[in-house]
Amino acid sequence: MATHYFKPGSFQAPKGREADVKHLRDWLKGQPHLPAVSDEHLYLFLNSCDYQLTKCKETMENYYTIRTHSPDIFCKRDPSSPLIQVVLNICNMVPINWTSPEGYKVVLFRLVDFDASKFHFVEALKMMFMFLDMYLAEDGLRPGYIAVFDMKGATLGHLARASISAVKTFMNYIQLHFHGPPEEIAKFIPLEILPEECGGKTESAGTAHAKVKALMTEYSAWFQEEEELKVDESKRQGKKHPFSETMGGAEGSFRKLDID
Repeated sequence: MATHYFKPGSFQAPKGREADVKHLRDWLKGQPHLPAVSDEHLYLFLNSCDYQLTKCKETMENYYTIRTHSPDIFCKRDPSSPLIQVVLNICNMVPINWTSPEGYKVVLFRLVDFDASKFHFVEALKMMFMFLDMYLAEDGLRPGYIAVFDMKGATLGHLARASISAVKTFMNYIQLHFHGPPEEIAKFIPLEILPEECGGKTESAGTAHAKVKALMTEYSAWFQEEEELKVDESKRQGKKHPFSETMGGAEGSFRKLDID
């Protein structure tokens, strides 16, 4: 069984939810196809589903099925691999040091090298989900995250390198809000919290991204452990999950903002 999800010191079990965890433990005894996970994982799922047990069970089922049947995105998550390194060098991933009144954190993604021939869409998705998983572990339980995508430099050449199946997986994770001028996202987040390259007043995206790259290296063993948490279809009771046959999937939990 995976023993820890969160960074030591970043997790505190919410009080009064022990019965919910026990309920999920009892339910998992009848779901032999699902992986053995820690209580920390169960609290993470409960928190993401507002402690609605039925929704939590559906989310766990969807989450592990999608990850199992999308190995191009969720397997071989090695920060030192050549393709991941290419993506890390052409993109910035930035955790913003700000929390919304509702408790949401903000993360920013942007291109820094606009050469579409260097862009690997599937590896970019893999890296993005690695980054998000890592910061869930770093931050502890949060109401949610707002993912901001700076689309400056993105072209049809980048879109042409996307695979349909990878796009479907991506869309299952992300809820979409499209925006034009950067000022429009001020309805959601204050512009000054963005890096200076995006018109804000905080630390440069390049400097913040360098820290992210170093942290991802520290998480190498953790990524490998999380990768082992998969569905065993040979043990599934009843009908197959739709995603395993049609590449359908679950409702996403990230909100998306695009800025030019």
